Amino acid sequence: MSPGAKDIGVVVGVGLLAGLIRAWGLLVVGGEGLGPDAPGALAAVTLGGHPYPLHPLLIGVLGGAGRLSVVSGAVMAAAMAFAAPRLGGSALGVGLAVACAPLLVEIGALSGGDAPALALAAVGWAVTLGGRRLVGGLLAGLSLGVKPTALALWPVVAVAGGLPGVVGLALGAAPFAEALRPLVTPRPGGGLLGSWWRSSGGAPPRPDQLGELLSQGVNALVGLPGWTFVWPTLTLAVLGVCWPGDDRRRRVITCLVGLASLAGVSLLLGDQLRARYLVAPVLALVALSGRL
Repeated sequence: MSPGAKDIGVVVGVGLLAGLIRAWGLLVVGGEGLGPDAPGALAAVTLGGHPYPLHPLLIGVLGGAGRLSVVSGAVMAAAMAFAAPRLGGSALGVGLAVACAPLLVEIGALSGGDAPALALAAVGWAVTLGGRRLVGGLLAGLSLGVKPTALALWPVVAVAGGLPGVVGLALGAAPFAEALRPLVTPRPGGGLLGSWWRSSGGAPPRPDQLGELLSQGVNALVGLPGWTFVWPTLTLAVLGVCWPGDDRRRRVITCLVGLASLAGVSLLLGDQLRARYLVAPVLALVALSGRL
């Protein structure tokens, strides 16, 4: 199903709504500079030397970290509304879900790198679903230069894009490959910046540990605050996949890959899991609920 003129109007409308909601949220939480990445990124706009160089670059272009998050949240909602018909769903339903979902609103109201990274990856996914697979993969790959939290959306981009999408991901990510060091060559004593393998003491797990770590990850998911709506989102995604209609195969594959990304993040972080680290797989699952 391809987006028509009406859906394009919906894309613009949900983008504006998402931007307004996040702008209000930014005012409520305290304005510019409040967020886990804000101080370093704001300093790097002038001084340079940031480990994720695209984040301060984008802050400089838009004139503020909070402003960047608000715009990114709007772009993310618009991108998902555009992508929804390609997954057999409603542009309005998915767009409103992304515009209003508390977990997605939160990252757009904080001056961090999560929102711009996810916006780049979401646009990449939408472009890939629209048929420009190399370009879409490239855009999603660039998200690594903003913040690695968007990595969990890459699998659905790769599945949608096939070989051209994977090549695009590799090309976009290549200049920022150093950002993957905490995953591929972890330093166990370096905290989260030194290793993402938090559930296994900072080192990649042994095969005999996987069952226990996955159990810890599920417990961490169960323990997430209710306001995140992770479990209702998962339920709606599964129902959306089961609902009759076109593109069933694509929706099933996207759901399975999204669930695998959710499990992977939970397995990596264990009891150190934080809700904002789940935004990427949640975004993939929200996109499937538009069939209902």
